[in-house]
Amino acid sequence: FPVGMAMASLFESGDCACWKRAADVYQQVLELVAGQKKKGKDTLLELDKWYQQSLPTAIGSRKRPHITHAELAKLMKWKLTRGKFRPRLEALVQQNPQQLVESVSAQAIEALPDLAEAVKTLGVLKGVGPATASAVLCAAAPHQVPFMADECVSSVPGSSGQIQYTLQGYLSYAREIQKKAKLLNNTHTDCGVQAGTWTPHRVELALWSHHFAKKLGPKLLELEDRTSVSASASCLRVIGCDRDGGTCDDAAGSEQSEHSATRTNKNAMEGRRRRRKSSSPLPSPLAKKRRKH
Repeated sequence: FPVGMAMASLFESGDCACWKRAADVYQQVLELVAGQKKKGKDTLLELDKWYQQSLPTAIGSRKRPHITHAELAKLMKWKLTRGKFRPRLEALVQQNPQQLVESVSAQAIEALPDLAEAVKTLGVLKGVGPATASAVLCAAAPHQVPFMADECVSSVPGSSGQIQYTLQGYLSYAREIQKKAKLLNNTHTDCGVQAGTWTPHRVELALWSHHFAKKLGPKLLELEDRTSVSASASCLRVIGCDRDGGTCDDAAGSEQSEHSATRTNKNAMEGRRRRRKSSSPLPSPLAKKRRKH
Protein backbone atom coordinates (compact mmCIF):
# COMPACT_ATOMS: atom_id res chain seq x y z
CA PHE A 1 0.00 0.00 0.00
CA PRO A 2 1.02 3.61 -0.25
CA VAL A 3 2.17 4.72 3.19
CA GLY A 4 -0.62 7.30 3.34
CA MET A 5 -3.19 4.57 2.94
CA ALA A 6 -1.74 2.15 5.49
CA MET A 7 -3.89 3.43 8.33
CA ALA A 8 -7.16 2.24 6.81
CA SER A 9 -8.96 -0.97 7.73
CA LEU A 10 -7.56 -4.03 5.96
CA PHE A 11 -10.62 -6.13 6.71
CA GLU A 12 -12.84 -3.71 4.76
CA SER A 13 -10.59 -3.99 1.70
CA GLY A 14 -11.43 -6.37 -1.10
CA ASP A 15 -8.05 -5.81 -2.77
CA CYS A 16 -6.25 -9.15 -2.61
CA ALA A 17 -2.93 -7.46 -3.41
CA CYS A 18 -3.19 -5.57 -0.11
CA TRP A 19 -4.01 -8.75 1.77
CA LYS A 20 -1.14 -10.62 0.14
CA ARG A 21 1.31 -7.88 1.06
CA ALA A 22 0.19 -7.87 4.70
CA ALA A 23 0.58 -11.65 4.91
CA ASP A 24 3.93 -11.67 3.13
CA VAL A 25 5.55 -9.26 5.61
CA TYR A 26 4.36 -11.17 8.69
CA GLN A 27 7.86 -12.34 9.66
CA GLN A 28 9.32 -8.86 9.30
CA VAL A 29 6.55 -7.38 11.41
CA LEU A 30 7.00 -10.12 14.01
CA GLU A 31 10.66 -9.16 14.31
CA LEU A 32 9.66 -5.54 14.93
CA VAL A 33 7.20 -6.62 17.62
CA ALA A 34 9.78 -8.93 19.18
CA GLY A 35 12.19 -6.03 19.38
CA GLN A 36 9.71 -4.22 21.63
CA LYS A 37 9.58 -7.07 24.16
CA LYS A 38 11.44 -6.65 27.45
CA LYS A 39 12.41 -10.33 27.59
CA GLY A 40 14.30 -10.07 24.31
CA LYS A 41 13.76 -10.64 20.64
CA ASP A 42 14.74 -14.29 20.36
CA THR A 43 12.11 -15.62 22.77
CA LEU A 44 9.12 -14.58 20.69
CA LEU A 45 10.74 -15.48 17.37
CA GLU A 46 11.62 -18.99 18.57
CA LEU A 47 8.19 -19.57 20.10
CA ASP A 48 6.41 -18.35 16.98
CA LYS A 49 8.46 -20.58 14.71
CA TRP A 50 7.61 -23.52 16.95
CA TYR A 51 3.88 -22.66 16.95
CA GLN A 52 3.62 -21.99 13.21
CA GLN A 53 5.78 -24.90 12.01
CA SER A 54 6.78 -27.53 14.57
CA LEU A 55 3.56 -27.85 16.57
CA PRO A 56 1.22 -28.48 13.60
CA THR A 57 3.62 -31.14 12.33
CA ALA A 58 3.79 -32.82 15.73
CA ILE A 59 0.01 -32.87 16.16
CA GLY A 60 -0.57 -34.23 12.66
CA SER A 61 2.03 -36.98 13.02
CA ARG A 62 0.12 -38.71 15.84
CA LYS A 63 -2.23 -41.60 15.18
CA ARG A 64 -4.90 -39.75 17.11
CA PRO A 65 -4.04 -36.05 16.77
CA HIS A 66 -3.75 -34.32 20.12
CA ILE A 67 -1.62 -31.89 22.10
CA THR A 68 0.55 -32.88 25.06
CA HIS A 69 0.74 -31.17 28.45
CA ALA A 70 4.19 -29.76 27.64
CA GLU A 71 2.93 -28.44 24.31
CA LEU A 72 -0.08 -26.80 25.92
CA ALA A 73 2.20 -25.06 28.42
CA LYS A 74 4.51 -23.89 25.63
CA LEU A 75 1.55 -22.76 23.52
CA MET A 76 0.35 -20.65 26.43
CA LYS A 77 3.81 -19.10 26.72
CA TRP A 78 3.71 -18.26 22.99
CA LYS A 79 0.25 -16.73 23.29
CA LEU A 80 1.15 -14.55 26.28
CA THR A 81 4.52 -13.51 24.84
CA ARG A 82 2.96 -12.50 21.52
CA GLY A 83 -0.03 -10.78 23.13
CA LYS A 84 -1.01 -9.58 26.60
CA PHE A 85 0.89 -11.21 29.44
CA ARG A 86 -1.36 -12.90 32.01
CA PRO A 87 0.90 -15.00 34.31
CA ARG A 88 -2.04 -16.60 36.14
CA LEU A 89 -2.99 -18.51 32.98
CA GLU A 90 0.39 -20.22 32.82
CA ALA A 91 -0.04 -21.45 36.39
CA LEU A 92 -3.56 -22.73 35.71
CA VAL A 93 -2.53 -24.64 32.59
CA GLN A 94 0.22 -26.40 34.52
CA GLN A 95 -2.41 -27.87 36.89
CA ASN A 96 -4.00 -29.98 34.14
CA PRO A 97 -3.10 -33.72 34.27
CA GLN A 98 -1.14 -34.96 31.26
CA GLN A 99 -3.66 -37.70 30.37
CA LEU A 100 -6.58 -35.27 30.55
CA VAL A 101 -4.87 -32.79 28.22
CA GLU A 102 -4.24 -35.47 25.62
CA SER A 103 -7.70 -37.06 25.74
CA VAL A 104 -9.61 -33.76 25.78
CA SER A 105 -7.54 -32.21 22.98
CA ALA A 106 -8.02 -35.35 20.86
CA GLN A 107 -11.79 -35.16 21.33
CA ALA A 108 -11.81 -31.46 20.46
CA ILE A 109 -9.82 -31.94 17.26
CA GLU A 110 -12.08 -34.82 16.22
CA ALA A 111 -15.12 -32.57 16.75
CA LEU A 112 -14.01 -30.28 13.91
CA PRO A 113 -15.46 -28.78 11.77
CA ASP A 114 -17.99 -28.23 14.58
CA LEU A 115 -16.08 -25.30 16.01
CA ALA A 116 -18.50 -24.65 18.85
CA GLU A 117 -18.27 -28.24 20.11
CA ALA A 118 -14.48 -28.27 19.76
CA VAL A 119 -14.04 -25.07 21.79
CA LYS A 120 -16.47 -26.23 24.47
CA THR A 121 -14.64 -29.55 24.77
CA LEU A 122 -11.29 -27.85 25.40
CA GLY A 123 -12.97 -25.57 27.93
CA VAL A 124 -12.90 -28.30 30.60
CA LEU A 125 -9.15 -27.76 30.93
CA LYS A 126 -7.98 -25.23 33.51
CA GLY A 127 -6.79 -21.96 32.03
CA VAL A 128 -8.21 -22.74 28.59
CA GLY A 129 -10.82 -20.26 27.43
CA PRO A 130 -12.03 -19.64 23.85
CA ALA A 131 -8.84 -17.78 22.87
CA THR A 132 -6.45 -20.51 24.05
CA ALA A 133 -8.75 -23.19 22.66
CA SER A 134 -8.63 -21.45 19.28
CA ALA A 135 -4.82 -21.53 19.41
CA VAL A 136 -4.86 -25.30 19.97
CA LEU A 137 -7.39 -25.92 17.20
CA CYS A 138 -5.66 -23.54 14.80
CA ALA A 139 -2.39 -25.44 15.21
CA ALA A 140 -4.24 -28.67 14.43
CA ALA A 141 -6.40 -27.34 11.57
CA PRO A 142 -5.27 -23.93 10.23
CA HIS A 143 -7.38 -24.50 7.12
CA GLN A 144 -10.51 -24.38 9.29
CA VAL A 145 -9.74 -22.41 12.45
CA PRO A 146 -8.43 -18.87 13.05
CA PHE A 147 -6.61 -17.96 16.25
CA MET A 148 -8.45 -15.42 18.42
CA ALA A 149 -5.82 -12.67 18.56
CA ASP A 150 -7.02 -9.45 20.18
CA GLU A 151 -5.75 -7.29 17.31
CA CYS A 152 -7.62 -9.41 14.75
CA VAL A 153 -10.90 -9.48 16.66
CA SER A 154 -10.82 -5.68 16.98
CA SER A 155 -10.39 -5.28 13.21
CA VAL A 156 -13.50 -7.25 12.30
CA PRO A 157 -16.64 -5.17 11.56
CA GLY A 158 -19.13 -5.23 14.40
CA SER A 159 -16.48 -5.23 17.10
CA SER A 160 -17.54 -2.83 19.83
CA GLY A 161 -13.94 -2.21 20.89
CA GLN A 162 -14.35 -4.39 23.97
CA ILE A 163 -13.41 -7.98 23.14
CA GLN A 164 -15.79 -10.65 24.39
CA TYR A 165 -13.81 -13.70 25.48
CA THR A 166 -16.86 -15.94 25.18
CA LEU A 167 -17.79 -18.83 22.96
CA GLN A 168 -20.28 -16.73 21.00
CA GLY A 169 -17.79 -13.89 20.71
CA TYR A 170 -15.21 -16.22 19.22
CA LEU A 171 -17.67 -17.97 16.88
CA SER A 172 -18.85 -14.63 15.51
CA TYR A 173 -15.26 -13.60 14.82
CA ALA A 174 -14.38 -16.99 13.30
CA ARG A 175 -17.34 -16.82 10.88
CA GLU A 176 -16.19 -13.44 9.58
CA ILE A 177 -12.63 -14.68 9.11
CA GLN A 178 -13.82 -17.82 7.32
CA LYS A 179 -16.01 -15.74 4.99
CA LYS A 180 -13.09 -13.45 4.22
CA ALA A 181 -10.85 -16.43 3.40
CA LYS A 182 -13.47 -17.76 0.99
CA LEU A 183 -13.84 -14.36 -0.65
CA LEU A 184 -10.08 -13.94 -1.11
CA ASN A 185 -9.78 -17.43 -2.57
CA ASN A 186 -12.42 -16.47 -5.14
CA THR A 187 -10.17 -13.63 -6.31
CA HIS A 188 -6.84 -15.48 -6.05
CA THR A 189 -6.03 -15.20 -9.77
CA ASP A 190 -5.94 -11.39 -9.49
CA CYS A 191 -2.88 -11.63 -7.23
CA GLY A 192 -1.04 -14.53 -8.78
CA VAL A 193 -1.52 -16.86 -5.81
CA GLN A 194 -2.67 -20.46 -5.89
CA ALA A 195 -6.27 -21.45 -5.23
CA GLY A 196 -6.87 -22.27 -1.59
CA THR A 197 -3.95 -20.15 -0.40
CA TRP A 198 -6.19 -18.15 1.92
CA THR A 199 -7.00 -20.16 5.02
CA PRO A 200 -8.67 -18.66 8.11
CA HIS A 201 -5.26 -18.75 9.80
CA ARG A 202 -3.56 -16.88 6.94
CA VAL A 203 -6.29 -14.22 7.01
CA GLU A 204 -5.80 -13.83 10.75
CA LEU A 205 -2.00 -13.54 10.34
CA ALA A 206 -2.45 -10.83 7.69
CA LEU A 207 -4.71 -8.83 10.02
CA TRP A 208 -2.22 -9.15 12.88
CA SER A 209 0.66 -8.17 10.61
CA HIS A 210 -1.22 -5.17 9.24
CA HIS A 211 -2.17 -3.99 12.73
CA PHE A 212 1.42 -3.81 13.97
CA ALA A 213 2.95 -2.70 10.66
CA LYS A 214 0.81 0.45 10.81
CA LYS A 215 2.47 1.34 14.11
CA LEU A 216 6.00 -0.02 13.78
CA GLY A 217 6.81 -0.15 10.06
CA PRO A 218 4.23 1.40 7.71
CA LYS A 219 6.67 1.31 4.78
CA LEU A 220 6.44 -2.48 4.87
CA LEU A 221 2.89 -2.12 3.59
CA GLU A 222 3.87 -0.39 0.35
CA LEU A 223 2.94 -2.38 -2.74
CA GLU A 224 5.94 -3.35 -4.85
CA ASP A 225 3.81 -3.29 -8.00
CA ARG A 226 3.11 0.43 -8.37
CA THR A 227 0.50 -0.23 -11.08
CA SER A 228 -1.79 -1.56 -8.33
CA VAL A 229 -1.57 1.52 -6.13
CA SER A 230 -4.52 3.43 -7.57
CA ALA A 231 -6.86 0.45 -7.24
CA SER A 232 -5.57 -0.37 -3.76
CA ALA A 233 -5.89 3.21 -2.57
CA SER A 234 -9.61 3.37 -3.34
CA CYS A 235 -10.24 0.13 -1.44
CA LEU A 236 -8.09 1.09 1.51
CA ARG A 237 -10.08 4.30 1.89
CA VAL A 238 -13.03 1.92 2.28
CA ILE A 239 -15.03 3.87 -0.29
CA GLY A 240 -18.14 1.93 -1.10
CA CYS A 241 -16.81 -1.36 0.32
CA ASP A 242 -19.45 -3.84 1.38
CA ARG A 243 -19.23 -5.59 4.75
CA ASP A 244 -17.38 -8.57 3.31
CA GLY A 245 -14.93 -6.35 1.45
CA GLY A 246 -16.14 -7.79 -1.84
CA THR A 247 -16.65 -4.58 -3.82
CA CYS A 248 -15.11 -1.13 -3.69
CA ASP A 249 -15.82 1.91 -5.84
CA ASP A 250 -12.93 2.98 -8.03
CA ALA A 251 -11.36 6.43 -7.82
CA ALA A 252 -13.19 7.74 -10.88
CA GLY A 253 -16.52 6.59 -9.55
CA SER A 254 -15.77 8.26 -6.24
CA GLU A 255 -14.95 11.56 -7.95
CA GLN A 256 -18.15 11.36 -9.96
CA SER A 257 -20.16 10.69 -6.80
CA GLU A 258 -18.49 13.61 -5.05
CA HIS A 259 -19.16 15.92 -8.02
CA SER A 260 -22.77 14.78 -8.15
CA ALA A 261 -23.19 15.38 -4.43
CA THR A 262 -21.72 18.89 -4.76
CA ARG A 263 -24.08 19.73 -7.63
CA THR A 264 -27.04 18.43 -5.62
CA ASN A 265 -26.07 20.57 -2.62
CA LYS A 266 -25.82 23.69 -4.80
CA ASN A 267 -29.25 23.05 -6.30
CA ALA A 268 -30.72 22.53 -2.82
CA MET A 269 -29.24 25.82 -1.56
CA GLU A 270 -30.58 27.69 -4.59
CA GLY A 271 -34.02 26.18 -4.01
CA ARG A 272 -34.03 27.32 -0.37
CA ARG A 273 -33.09 30.88 -1.39
CA ARG A 274 -35.96 30.99 -3.89
CA ARG A 275 -38.45 29.71 -1.32
CA ARG A 276 -37.35 32.29 1.25
CA LYS A 277 -37.70 35.06 -1.34
CA SER A 278 -41.15 33.92 -2.46
CA SER A 279 -42.39 33.51 1.12
CA SER A 280 -41.26 37.01 2.26
CA PRO A 281 -44.31 39.28 3.15
CA LEU A 282 -45.11 42.02 0.63
CA PRO A 283 -44.64 45.58 1.95
CA SER A 284 -47.84 47.51 2.77
CA PRO A 285 -48.80 50.72 0.88
CA LEU A 286 -48.08 52.76 4.05
CA ALA A 287 -44.62 51.30 4.28
CA LYS A 288 -43.99 52.26 0.63
CA LYS A 289 -44.98 55.87 1.34
CA ARG A 290 -42.69 56.02 4.36
CA ARG A 291 -39.77 54.75 2.34
CA LYS A 292 -40.45 57.45 -0.31
CA HIS A 293 -40.13 60.17 2.34
